[in-house]
Amino acid sequence: MLASSKRGLAVTVPEALFETKDGGMSWTKLDVPTFGVLGLGWDDQAGVALQTPLSWTRWDQTANTFPPLGRTPAKGRFKLAARPSRGPDANALAEGRAIFLDGQYLEAAREEGASRGSSWRTGNERWLLWRGATGGPLKSSPLDVASGCQTVRLAGSGRFIYLACSKGGSGVNQTLVLQRSDDAGKSFEREPYAIEGRVAELALAVGPRGELAVTGICAQHTTSRGCLPHGIHHRRIAPADAGAGDAATKSNTKGAGSAASKPDAGTGAKPKKDGGVDEIEWELTPSAVPALKGAALAMAYSPDGRTLLAIGRRTKGSGLAVFVSKDGGASFEGREIEQVEGNFDEPDPVEDRWARPPPTPTVNVSALGPAEDGTFAIVVRSTGAPSVIVVDDDGRVISAARAPGEANNVGAVGSRAVAFSDTTRMAWESLDGGATWDPIGRLPVSMCRPAAYGCTSTVRCYPGGCVIGNELSRVGWRGQSDDDQGVFSPNEGGLGDVFDRKVGTPLSCTLDEKPWQLLEGVAAAPAASHAAIGKAAWFALTQDDRRASASVYHAFGGPKPKVESVSLLAPVKKPNDVAYTATSQIVGAAALRYSAPEAGATHLRNVEVSWDNLLDGKVVRARIADAGPAGVNDFTRSGFAAQRAQPNLLSIGSGGIYLRIHYSQGEAQPTLFLDGRSTVSIPEVSWPGSSTYGSRTEMAHVGGTHVPLMLVGSGAALVRARRDGAGWAFDSMATGTAEPARFGLTQVRDLAYSKGASGLQVMTWDPDGNRNDNLLFLFRATGAVAEPPLVLPTQLDSGDKPTRCGSAHKTNTPRVVVPYQGGTRHPVVVTDTTEPMRVLLTGQAVMHGSAKEPCTAAFDAEVVVIDPSVGTPEQERAIIVMDDLERSWIFRTTYGTIGEARLEYRLMSCHFDPTLEPPPEIFGQPGTRLRRAK
Repeated sequence: MLASSKRGLAVTVPEALFETKDGGMSWTKLDVPTFGVLGLGWDDQAGVALQTPLSWTRWDQTANTFPPLGRTPAKGRFKLAARPSRGPDANALAEGRAIFLDGQYLEAAREEGASRGSSWRTGNERWLLWRGATGGPLKSSPLDVASGCQTVRLAGSGRFIYLACSKGGSGVNQTLVLQRSDDAGKSFEREPYAIEGRVAELALAVGPRGELAVTGICAQHTTSRGCLPHGIHHRRIAPADAGAGDAATKSNTKGAGSAASKPDAGTGAKPKKDGGVDEIEWELTPSAVPALKGAALAMAYSPDGRTLLAIGRRTKGSGLAVFVSKDGGASFEGREIEQVEGNFDEPDPVEDRWARPPPTPTVNVSALGPAEDGTFAIVVRSTGAPSVIVVDDDGRVISAARAPGEANNVGAVGSRAVAFSDTTRMAWESLDGGATWDPIGRLPVSMCRPAAYGCTSTVRCYPGGCVIGNELSRVGWRGQSDDDQGVFSPNEGGLGDVFDRKVGTPLSCTLDEKPWQLLEGVAAAPAASHAAIGKAAWFALTQDDRRASASVYHAFGGPKPKVESVSLLAPVKKPNDVAYTATSQIVGAAALRYSAPEAGATHLRNVEVSWDNLLDGKVVRARIADAGPAGVNDFTRSGFAAQRAQPNLLSIGSGGIYLRIHYSQGEAQPTLFLDGRSTVSIPEVSWPGSSTYGSRTEMAHVGGTHVPLMLVGSGAALVRARRDGAGWAFDSMATGTAEPARFGLTQVRDLAYSKGASGLQVMTWDPDGNRNDNLLFLFRATGAVAEPPLVLPTQLDSGDKPTRCGSAHKTNTPRVVVPYQGGTRHPVVVTDTTEPMRVLLTGQAVMHGSAKEPCTAAFDAEVVVIDPSVGTPEQERAIIVMDDLERSWIFRTTYGTIGEARLEYRLMSCHFDPTLEPPPEIFGQPGTRLRRAK
């Protein structure tokens, strides 16, 4: 951030501050200790301000120091100095008068002062063509070819543009004339056939070689006036024996300015000796669109021109369907969209103008947005919130989602969407087809006039951004929220991203002959965080409220695989007299139980604490005779079974376990450290305030010192408390990004261990790209808050076929759980002689080593539903053990006679199979697309 035209400050992750004195041409690192800088802001009085986990500081440029600001930065609201020049208009895009063409916006608009006046009555309409780069000013030029047109429609691709003009008609129908340009609109040539249709239903789609598809027009053989538009028509070369009286409309032209007329367009046109081409007859002929009712509701080509997709109603019923053509619009195959329910039938005509009109259709298609990766977004409006349906280039539904919150308007292209509320002006963005919506601030202006009732504005999106109404354009995606400024601002400019389908080497697995076996009392299948730890292939915690007991299942592979149960809390005879809890931890599981105070009793007595540390291979037990007076919500009653204890902290650490038993006291209580032999009490910590990004406190055992810690946000910063006389002093450092979503990134944090030392693992990554940082900050008791970060491996580092971890890697490098990124998930195809085939995709991985020498110890995997009618169980997971692939594990959830969930497991033998071709349905799942490098 610049404080003046020359001097400014920058912050990096991991935390470091850099100063510029030449307007950003060069930067110098400042020699200052870390203090947890999360971001930079501006204060109208103090200038550059720095946000830390617990407060704001200011930059004293004279001494290069950072004293407290003492308040939140104050800055004035943004105001435009002048009214912006004319820009894109979403209403024109919705009407079909405007298009985006190779980074340019083109719009046909009536000349100001000539709209619906005398010129309309005299048939002397004057039109302009507005043109300009997206995000820049538009310039107009006369559109003489549209002179006299009452309405104009545009469609185009590459250098080809079609213009439809209506100059009159009979009843609800109009006569339409088509003009064609093969030089991006610089000149037009009339198509010598005329068609009849309805402008309100007219839609044109143009392919990259000039292919044309039209809907909303009448069949050419219809001679009666007032005909009903039906089907889809496409432009083709007329058959050689087609007569003048055929159903098709034809033209004789020398090439007709068409790319399809040229020898290299694959049309069969033969060059003459003089360099021309044979005369070609063109026609607009009906396409084969089985089951389409009436005209299509929307049509669009994919950017690569391989797919023409139309949305329409089916003749059987009134459902919505996708119709896909791979041959330039000659024929289509339909696929119903089952996720959309509603009535698309036309209302019956009203005879009595005073009668109550029938209900209008409850569902309609608002927009169709094709993206570069072959996906299409269908925006559907209904009586409720707008919805986004994303389909692939075969018409299969990838996702279906509703708009967020109070949003009443949605624009989408592919899996990217923007939603906003006309009432509150709040806006959201989604990059996953509406599965998640991130707030991105408020629209800077209202799209509705104050007096407008029930106003609904228009939004249209394209791969490079969105247009809202006729005043707002948003270039780029991955927006950021700036509520103070009230600016709807993008973080990235330019055109949208292109994705390639990609997965890792598939795994082929065969179920073991032994039947499914029950894991009694286990609520959920193990994940990667429970796998490949110590000597165990996986572990699972089980609890029994009826006996106030807890135990841990340990699974072991090898020649004789087995599952053993280790007790943490033995069953008691009177469970309703005790309170207990058990939790899974980073290194195992921990449990707590004590006598629940009855009437007249006030203390928590006979406290049992036990923990299973799989890294150390030990189960340790400890006991506290009296843990002090019971407080409100220290435990909760739940009928005749055991009560549920609610400690503030129960965390396994190096050499023991930390406990704050009283929920009611929060952090205002001593923390106990138990190692099975003794109990140490650490004084309570009064943390100075709280972070706006959220936080939780932890404890670490570092070289014999007990260190209180605060973990800020999703890994944004680390705050440490250290003894300073009779009190505590605090140090902090930034470990990650405070708001990763503003940069199109995801960030997670967790605790991890390296050779017995604990630290904070922070991974920041692009879910569909190759950006990632995976760092481990080992805690320190004195000096710097943490050691210089260790660079950890990611799944992208391991390649298509990961390397298994040897004993040296497991012993000498940290064990970390790593999420997947685009292109790193492995299909897992499981077969059996009697059960149906199931397909899973790997998810998180347990990894060791480094970014340069990564290795994988285990994957977890989740089932992908290929065909729901086959009855493939949806609740299935697997643990793929890399160093023992022939003894991997699969889990399924079944339900008993009274509906209780039961988890079962079974062994399976797996191996990598590069020749295995997984079903294409998996590519609708997250992590199966990789952003193409620009």
